[in-house]
Amino acid sequence: MKALRDAIILVVTKLRLIDSTLVVYQWENKNRLPDVLTSTNVPTSVVELKKYFSRAIPCSVGGICYLGVYLVHNSEMKEILAEIGYWMKEQTAGIFLRRLQAEKTAIVGWALYCTRQMDIDALTASIKQDLDIDVGICWRMISTGKRGKIPEGQQIKALHFEVPWKGHSEATKKLHAIYSSNNITDYPLQLKLRLVPEICTMVNKNAEAKADRLRLRQAAFVGSVLEMTTWEISSLDYVDPALGIDLRGMIKSIRSTASPEMPLFHSIDPHWDGNGCIVTHLPQFEEEAMACVAGLLPYLRHLVGPALHDKLFTMEAIKRSIGLYWDPKECCVVGASDGYLSFVEDNDKDHYDFTATFTNMSIATGTTAAASAAASTRPPVAGVAVHSTTDTDSVSTFGTIRVHPPGRPTDSSSITTGTSTSQCLYCDECHNNSTNSS
Repeated sequence: MKALRDAIILVVTKLRLIDSTLVVYQWENKNRLPDVLTSTNVPTSVVELKKYFSRAIPCSVGGICYLGVYLVHNSEMKEILAEIGYWMKEQTAGIFLRRLQAEKTAIVGWALYCTRQMDIDALTASIKQDLDIDVGICWRMISTGKRGKIPEGQQIKALHFEVPWKGHSEATKKLHAIYSSNNITDYPLQLKLRLVPEICTMVNKNAEAKADRLRLRQAAFVGSVLEMTTWEISSLDYVDPALGIDLRGMIKSIRSTASPEMPLFHSIDPHWDGNGCIVTHLPQFEEEAMACVAGLLPYLRHLVGPALHDKLFTMEAIKRSIGLYWDPKECCVVGASDGYLSFVEDNDKDHYDFTATFTNMSIATGTTAAASAAASTRPPVAGVAVHSTTDTDSVSTFGTIRVHPPGRPTDSSSITTGTSTSQCLYCDECHNNSTNSS
């Protein structure tokens, strides 16, 4: 008990050196001003100490103790954490801001069909606005219901929903009601997820088996869903006053032509470092999604009309879209070059086109056959990066193989080159060399 109390006094003293007004409130009496604690009046009994520091349970053999504390301060928490961070590392300790500001919380379930790249802050704000509940969302391992540590490579992860313990039953009902709807416009951020309860709450073996199968479905989904990065969006959540909708909503409202009942894109979220936006889509919509993202501004102009605010996109995207328009028949962006190529192809056929009589023509290039085939089916698109989902662990995360936009540096280690050899089949010298080598 003495060691735990001394550690608390040390940390609180350091915090008050950064912000002299900082005090600790009791969890159950947050609004009662006398119930405050400074480094000079830390309780000596466990019962009193837990009123200020939840989960304060001393351990006779020592070890790490995780405490919940309610701080009142004048300085910004970011400034306090920046000031005390290095000192806390020296003390083999840490201080972290909890997403959910509550002493006791409950995990109500995890989200099926989620990815690590989803915008947690935007989703949290949307749920709070739509359902009027406090919720904390974090990416963590899905429980298997078994004891013991699971190796990192065998863990299956998903977004978990956490709510305050007080009123958690009502919050759970609201979350289950919204995520059991079949109308995607009902979902926060129009993001189709399914809330799956924790396996430890199941009451029979059949329910446990279903929960385990859904856990494996989440792993398969993460390993199969495809993503692209676009650098052409400047404002994702700005609500266009003329349209009454933000760009995220516009993109999410796009439907697949192959399956009109399905949205073309699963999610669109800003990159964690603010550099571009990540667009995810189902693998069966890959070709259509790539064409749409490559010409997103012309497509939305076609879809929405002249009321679309160009400032939702970067200047590079606006300049690149000049003279381009969306062709609904071809389902792609076309420009002046398309008409010119058609003119060249259709003219001079009588005297200059020998394609029909020269069918055995072959061209030797400096790429392998596989790379040539891939290049012919997946052309690079300016402003868009295509990510591979190849991974080695059981929970596939998005890889780093990408088609880089012009002007963006490319890691030389990710570039592979191949050489191809060709020999003339019509001269004796090549024929003899081939025979001797065999």
